[in-house]
Amino acid sequence: MSGTFFSSSPNRRPNAGFTLLELIVVVAIIAVLASLAVPEFASIVAKANVSKAMNNFIADANFARGEALRQGKSVTMCRSNSPAAAVPVCSGGDGVAVGGWQEGWVVFIDDNGNGTFNAATDRVVRAQEALNGLSNFFAVGANTISAVATANALTFDGTGRAIGQQARWLIHPSGSLAGDTNFARTICMNSVGRTRWIKGESPC
Repeated sequence: MSGTFFSSSPNRRPNAGFTLLELIVVVAIIAVLASLAVPEFASIVAKANVSKAMNNFIADANFARGEALRQGKSVTMCRSNSPAAAVPVCSGGDGVAVGGWQEGWVVFIDDNGNGTFNAATDRVVRAQEALNGLSNFFAVGANTISAVATANALTFDGTGRAIGQQARWLIHPSGSLAGDTNFARTICMNSVGRTRWIKGESPC
């Protein structure tokens, strides 16, 4: 009778899993990698939040300008803390308490061009809810980084010109990177309503 016989080598060690020392080393390596990854992740999130706010603002300003040209009527884009309301209200003041334009905005056909939503004659064509991940999104002066109350609404006439506008806005991320100007963005609007952006807290 033949068969297969197994023998165990006296030099072979049984599989006993990780030793405590090996486990400590692995945990230490993970901790080091995590400490390196967290700041990088925070910077990615900060850039994404600022870019979203900037891109949405510029896109809606361009939309408002285009809609004014298309319809031959005044169109207003104003800062509002009630953009989804049936009768949205444009915000006033410098917006310091609420972070400025980060509270949201609304774009509407402004029949009489007065920059105020009139339920009887005006019509909302686009709305932006409050933005997250920002410490502020202010309209500021030409040579200052302090919030001003002069650019809470952009009104484009039927020719697409921004009436009385030549403005500048600064956007900063929230959290530990709020004061880092490398993550700030500047939006500039010229007297005819064209917008562009610049990295950092830059003059227009």
